[in-house]
Amino acid sequence: MSYKFRLQRVLDWRLQLEEEQNRRLGSAYRETAEAKGELDRLTAYLDKLQAEYSSCQSEQVDVPGALLTADFLDSLSSRLTEQRLLVEQCEKRLAEQVRQAEKARQERKAMDSLREKDVIRYRREAEALEQRLTDEAARYVYLAGSQRSEVRDQK
Repeated sequence: MSYKFRLQRVLDWRLQLEEEQNRRLGSAYRETAEAKGELDRLTAYLDKLQAEYSSCQSEQVDVPGALLTADFLDSLSSRLTEQRLLVEQCEKRLAEQVRQAEKARQERKAMDSLREKDVIRYRREAEALEQRLTDEAARYVYLAGSQRSEVRDQK
């Protein structure tokens, strides 16, 4: 008689669910890192352009160029604001995905715990059965030996 966990299909499903949640978590980490990288790149670019724009203002002013630069800086600032919102959204998704991955891990661990308890129960039952069979065999041998000695004593 071999051991078979009655809830093995549920445990397998929980494992698949945990793996899927971990894949999604990895994806959320990558998205967040990419969004933060883009935010850092845009911030550095904006700082660089603002410094160049400030240094150019002290020299002779090219009105069309200054207006174009100001519009570009304004556009870049808007893009930076949008990127900050995107980073916030990515961080929220990441936090939610961390929560879901943790929940899936806990559910899988609960099933593992049930399986371990079931294995222990099965082993105890098997040991009890083996002990019972050993006791029965020993009793049979003892009784057979007792009957032989009674027969010899009668002769």
